[in-house]
Amino acid sequence: MSYYLIGVARTPAFKRGENVLVIFGNYENSSVELPNDAPWWAETNTSSGWTTVYSPHHGDTKIVLYPREYRGIKKTRVIWTWNLTFSNGSLLPEGYYRIVLPTNRCIYYQEFIISDTYGKLGWCLIDDILNSSVSMNKTFEVRIFLRTKNVTSELIDYLHTRIGDFSVSVINASEISPNYNYSLLYTKLQKYQILKAIELNVVDLITVIPEYSLLGNNTSNSDSSSNNQSKDNHIFDYSIYLGLTVLCVFLISIYVYLRQKHNSKTKTRTKIQ
Repeated sequence: MSYYLIGVARTPAFKRGENVLVIFGNYENSSVELPNDAPWWAETNTSSGWTTVYSPHHGDTKIVLYPREYRGIKKTRVIWTWNLTFSNGSLLPEGYYRIVLPTNRCIYYQEFIISDTYGKLGWCLIDDILNSSVSMNKTFEVRIFLRTKNVTSELIDYLHTRIGDFSVSVINASEISPNYNYSLLYTKLQKYQILKAIELNVVDLITVIPEYSLLGNNTSNSDSSSNNQSKDNHIFDYSIYLGLTVLCVFLISIYVYLRQKHNSKTKTRTKIQ
C-alpha cells in the first residue's frame, strides 16, 4: 500500500487500482477544523474543467486537528484509504488527477498521476519515453524524488554506477520540511538513463522540469533578432533622412540658381531701359 500525503511538494504516481492512504496532518501552530469526517474528493481535468470522479461516504461530525506538538495526546492527523476508483467502484483510467480537501482555514489541493506503464514517471515524460522514435540520447531536465532524508556521497556514487555520469544539485528532505521524507535531485538525464533510473528502488518519482532555459535562449535569440531588426530600422531611417537632406539641398540649389538667374535678367533689363 502506498501512502499519499496531502500538501507535499511532489506529484505522486500510482498504478491503476493501487490501494493508497490519503493522509492529512496539521503542521500549523493552531488547530484546523474539517467540516466532516471525510471532506475530501478527487477530480480530473476535462474539457469543461475539473470534474469530480470520487467522493467518499462521510458523516456530519466535524473533526478538529490539533498542532503537531499535541501528537500522541490529541488528534493531529487523519488517514483515509482509497483504491483509486470512481464513486461507483470501477477503476480510474490512467491520467492526471487531484485531491481537494477544504478546511476552515483554506482549501488544499494535491495532484497525482495514475499510470500502469511507468508508475515512477511524471505524466509529462511518459509520451516521450514510450515513443520509440525519440532518441535514447535525448536529454531531459528532470527532478528525481529519492526515498531518503539525506543524500550521501555513497548514494550519489551508487546512482552514477547504475545510471551513468551526470551533474546534480541536491535538496535534502531536512531543507524542505522536518516531516518531509524525500530528497530531491535536480539534474539532466538522457532517455536511456531515465529508463535505468526508474528501475532503482531508491527512486520514487521522476518529473520533467519546464524548459525555462530553452525559453530563455529563445528569448535571447528573439531579443537579438529584435536588436538586429532595430538596428536595420535605424539604418533605414538614417538612409531616408540622408536622402531627404540631399534632396532638400538639391532643391535649394536649384532655387538659388533660378533666383540668381532671375535677378540677372532683371538687372539686364534695367540697364537697357
